[in-house]
Amino acid sequence: MAKEKRGLIEADENDKKSVQELLEIRKEHQQKKIGEVDHNIQEMLQEEFHQVWDDTIMPALERLKRTSETLLERFSDYEDEFKGYLRDREPDVDVELLAEIYGYPPRAKANEKQNEDSDREMKLDS
Repeated sequence: MAKEKRGLIEADENDKKSVQELLEIRKEHQQKKIGEVDHNIQEMLQEEFHQVWDDTIMPALERLKRTSETLLERFSDYEDEFKGYLRDREPDVDVELLAEIYGYPPRAKANEKQNEDSDREMKLDS
């Protein structure tokens, strides 16, 4: 009876080992399948990306480049003239306009600030 029990225990252990081996084989097979599917998905995404890049993005970038080159050509003729215009032009803003906008003459406000700063310095010195 002990021999039979020992035989059953050994058979049980052998069965457990074979089941474990089968599970490991199954796991390896699943990982291999997952790797293949992942590789296929990566290839498909690369193909789609390159298709979108070639069909949509590159033409848009080329149009943008042509447009910017055209604009640069058109306005480079006027660049020097425009810079001279800005240099020779009188400013649009004058003291009266600033006073109208802010409600006080800016020079008076600047003088007040300067007086406050000098008063502060005098207090610190004494």
